[in-house]
Amino acid sequence: MHELLKRISGEIETIHELCRRDEVRDRLDAVLAVLKRVASSVDQITTTLDGIGRNDQRKMVQSKQIGESD
Repeated sequence: MHELLKRISGEIETIHELCRRDEVRDRLDAVLAVLKRVASSVDQITTTLDGIGRNDQRKMVQSKQIGESD
């Protein structure tokens, strides 16, 4: 997770640097490419967090089932 967040931070810094340059068309294409990578990283984080949430829910259900069988 930490690595994904670091990648997003790096991509945002890249956008910042690209926006400082003068080549408008090239800059826009580059910014769009970077934003696509950022979106991909955010999707990975969402998927990871969804998986963590599901695991927590399974553990809670199993705990309740064990408690009910006692």
